[in-house]
Amino acid sequence: MISRGALGHVRYYGFRGLFNLVLVLLVLPLLLVLLLGISSATGIDFPSGLSLTHFAHILDSPGLRASLGISLIIASATALLATILGTLAAVGLARMRLPGRILLVSLVVAPMVIPAAVWALGLRFVLEPLGLLGSFTGLILAHTVLTAPLVFVAVSLSLRSLPTRLLYAGLSLGADAVDVFRTITVPLMMPGIVAGVMIAFVVSLGDVAVSLMLGGNALQTLPVSMFKDARLNVDAAQAAIGSVLIVAAALAAAGVTAMRRWHDRLWGTE
Repeated sequence: MISRGALGHVRYYGFRGLFNLVLVLLVLPLLLVLLLGISSATGIDFPSGLSLTHFAHILDSPGLRASLGISLIIASATALLATILGTLAAVGLARMRLPGRILLVSLVVAPMVIPAAVWALGLRFVLEPLGLLGSFTGLILAHTVLTAPLVFVAVSLSLRSLPTRLLYAGLSLGADAVDVFRTITVPLMMPGIVAGVMIAFVVSLGDVAVSLMLGGNALQTLPVSMFKDARLNVDAAQAAIGSVLIVAAALAAAGVTAMRRWHDRLWGTE
């Protein structure tokens, strides 16, 4: 029989091996895309040399350059609107003590659970009569609906860890509710706000389903152009586009981590 100590070691190393396997499966496809993006090969072959030719192709191609500009405009506007709406919803629902609070929270986070294609189909029925289908305004509104719940969750987590004693201390020292919110609440939940901005930007930048169904032929974002080209032929140029999206997500994650560490050092909560 295996002793209890030996069984514990088996479980530990088994769990550790499973965790490492899952980590490899998550990271390996991204590394392959990055390697193909900087490869000198034109097809999907094992990299034989390094080159930035495929990235130059994105800037040299008028179609891809226009798609990149459209993606950046939509993602920036979406991040701004989603952050405002998600932050206001998080603050309002955090202070709400009415019986319908749970239902409201469920409605706010519903776009995170329901598939994006279903939301896109429903939004199409709303935007088309308003003449917003295939427009910047319509696509920004659609992406805002998709990403605002992510901002809501990020800010809500910051509010949950907010020390209420600081709020009461500010009120006891003569500050009104507006001053307490501006000088205490907002700085303390700033990591959640910054995380929400970056998450909304990256999700909007990489969205395919909503952009494909609502953008039409006039507004083709970079991921939509990549998706349409991939249906005909997959080459290293598309890997370069994927590399751009991967780097954007990595920079956003690094920014969130750096912001959290700076905030913890500033407020002494490390």
